[in-house]
Formats: sequence, C-alpha cells, structure tokens
Amino acid sequence: MKLLGKGEHRFPPVDKSERYIILDDYTKPIIEEQLSGTIMSLSGHTTDSIGLLLEDGSLFCGDAAMNSFPSLNRITIWIENLEDYRRSWEVMLNLEPSMIYPSHGKPFKKEDLKKNMHKLGELKLYPLK
Repeated sequence: MKLLGKGEHRFPPVDKSERYIILDDYTKPIIEEQLSGTIMSLSGHTTDSIGLLLEDGSLFCGDAAMNSFPSLNRITIWIENLEDYRRSWEVMLNLEPSMIYPSHGKPFKKEDLKKNMHKLGELKLYPLK
C-alpha cells in the first residue's frame, strides 16, 4: 500500500442497504445445500476468509492463495496471521481438491501448494499501519 502512496488499509463499513449473506450456524447448511458444496474457514489472509469446495472437487479459496503478479509461490501478498494462513493451506491440501480457483489469477493444481508450503516459513510479515 505504501508503494501506491496509501499507508493505511481501511475499508468502509458495509451499508445495510447492500446485498450480503450472513454465514452462521443456521444459514451455512442452507447455503451449502444450495451451492452443492462445503464452506470452510480459510483464515490467515484475514480472520473471516472462507472457501468453497464443490462436489466435483473444485475449491474456490478466495485470497488464501494467489496465482498472479505480484504474488510468488501461490502466496497471497498480504497475510494477517501467518499461523492461521499455514493451517488454511493444510486444510486445502487435506481436502484433496481437483483444482484450486483463487480470487486472483488462474486456477492451479494442489501440487503447487505442496511444492511451496515450505516457503511460508521464510516469510516476514510487515503489519500495515
């Protein structure tokens, strides 16, 4: 963010008139049935990051991984909690997805996560101010 001249990373609150779905113990099974998939927590990028695994093995991982510039090794460019992020990669690998679809970039195979998992230990996080 500082490279672009903005050192703060803040988002405005959600306006109640905007369309959104609250995911809780009541709504989650209903939404999963409608989507024919399983919703899981993939925190680390942010605490509320989620993913969706469809019955055909397609995993939509949100920002738990990336496959585009400036990301390297499928690692997202901003991580809020590295331990949670590492656990999310373990969750994704244990799901045995047929293909992973990130929010940014082209789909990729789970082997890319396996190959780059060790690089998570080399990261140094720089908290945004």
